[in-house]
Amino acid sequence: MTRILSALLLATLLTSCAGGDLTNPPAYGLPPKVGQAAPDFTQNDPDGNPIVLSSLRGRVVVVDFWASWCVPCLRTIHQFHDLQRTFDGRPLTILSVSLDRDLESWRRTIRDSAMTWSHTADGNYWNNAVAVRYAVTSIPHAVLIDKKGIVRAIDNFTYDTVEELLNE
Repeated sequence: MTRILSALLLATLLTSCAGGDLTNPPAYGLPPKVGQAAPDFTQNDPDGNPIVLSSLRGRVVVVDFWASWCVPCLRTIHQFHDLQRTFDGRPLTILSVSLDRDLESWRRTIRDSAMTWSHTADGNYWNNAVAVRYAVTSIPHAVLIDKKGIVRAIDNFTYDTVEELLNE
């Protein structure tokens, strides 16, 4: 199981959707680093219910930053379906944070693409509170967090890495 989440990596490195068209760019802080605690956040799911990152402690979490208008992001959806299938029944949570402004389009994409994992958005585009907190400047972007809430990888991780974290 040494498959790299290649679509995430390649899409991020080669054809990411960057926030370069911002007229009022957010004041980004420092991005989290591998080995540091993942910054906690609370953001609403499509039904308006809050999801709190720290409430997922005890689970391996993949935080996926994306948007329904980002073609490279849409190309990675199958990777998350595969990740979900591969580790079904294990303590793994995929949490997609959307940079969509149009929340109906976001909900429609989730529904039409059968994205059955957890989702959040605030409708603030590149000023999404979680994206700003994580200093996200291009999407797709993924952060792998272990059961203790520590960032273990950013963008480039393998299924073996996920397996190791699940077994810790």
